Amino acid sequence: MFVVICHIVTFNYLFNRFYVPRLIVELSPNGSMWVLVFFVLSGYVIAISNKVDSKSESIGLYLKKRFVRIYPIYFISLIVTLLVSTFNYSLFEIVMNFAMMQVLIVPPFIENGPAWSLHYEVLYYLLFIPVSFLRLNPVIVLFICLIIALGNYSFYPNLQTPIISSYLFGFVFWISGLCIAKFAIVASKAIDYKVLISVLFMMLSLSEILTRSGLTEVFDHLSFFIVHKHLLYPKIADTTKIIISYQSLVFLPFCICAVNVFSGKKFKHHKVLFVFLHIFIISGIVLTARDYFLLGKKSEHIFHFFISVGYYVISLIFPFLNFGFLTKISGAIIRFGAWLGSISYAMYIVHCPLIFAMGRVNFLNNNLSTFVLRFIIFMCVLIGLSYLLERALQPAIKKLVMGNPSL
Repeated sequence: MFVVICHIVTFNYLFNRFYVPRLIVELSPNGSMWVLVFFVLSGYVIAISNKVDSKSESIGLYLKKRFVRIYPIYFISLIVTLLVSTFNYSLFEIVMNFAMMQVLIVPPFIENGPAWSLHYEVLYYLLFIPVSFLRLNPVIVLFICLIIALGNYSFYPNLQTPIISSYLFGFVFWISGLCIAKFAIVASKAIDYKVLISVLFMMLSLSEILTRSGLTEVFDHLSFFIVHKHLLYPKIADTTKIIISYQSLVFLPFCICAVNVFSGKKFKHHKVLFVFLHIFIISGIVLTARDYFLLGKKSEHIFHFFISVGYYVISLIFPFLNFGFLTKISGAIIRFGAWLGSISYAMYIVHCPLIFAMGRVNFLNNNLSTFVLRFIIFMCVLIGLSYLLERALQPAIKKLVMGNPSL
């Protein structure tokens, strides 16, 4: 849902002819960070649903289950994409997108940009096989991937392989979820809905605070401090090959903590890590405030920064507000979110084509009332279509291909 809202703002010229309420723009979350959260969550889910180490006879079943889970809905999303597209894609581009070779060989369809992550996800499904089959320690694999990714990135342009770093940076997030499943233990206390809401607000605050303060470039600062030059500062021209960069790594511990909390898990010294993360966020707020108030640095959309600080303050105080109605509201929000989670894959992969379809509707646009109306219609169509794909089409295809619906 956060990614959907982000793209409504991004494609406002399609959604409501350049008019999006200012408040929506300021409140809109960063979509790319939530994809990183998804990678951690995906690794966690794959690990807990495949608890037995892969054996040669189980690999085929695993691949079939993964194919049935993602490809039918992906296929339909591409059909919808081509129906609403105004671009003349070549046959080769179409075939490569249907073969899930977008990013590696051709760009994703413009009308379905989020499909880039499906290509990454399939790669991580495949990489899970040797990790599980060979019973590799996921923590060691994580650090090996991190070292290779950073090394490959720093050698650009001598090595024209930035996509390898992008793959591995993303896999570091994905395999972190595997680490959570393997090493974290179940918390003794029941999950408090208010704590979950608090974590959501903290995550909503991150992107603006850490990016505006320059803390996303912490690896640059460290390399300059150690060897007196930027080892990780190459400007890679083809941004489609470095979708996930080393700067994304600053969000990794936050994503791990969020998935930990929502999964009801904890790990050794988790309280120390939480304290460190809060110190990191507060440092970002102080650095940005210094630039803005003391150094007189001018910045666009500074109000968005203050909104993010507000998110963070809410995250700090919300768990301590002992009002019965807040507990009920928190529970309702989390339960609704859990229901959305059951259709979230379809929502993610079809929402962009639907936004472009909205662009074909040339009436009822360009003011606040039409934005609200179009938003309501869009959400009803998106959720309805996603429900049909996930609750009707998906089980039918699963039964047809797998035979046993319980698999």
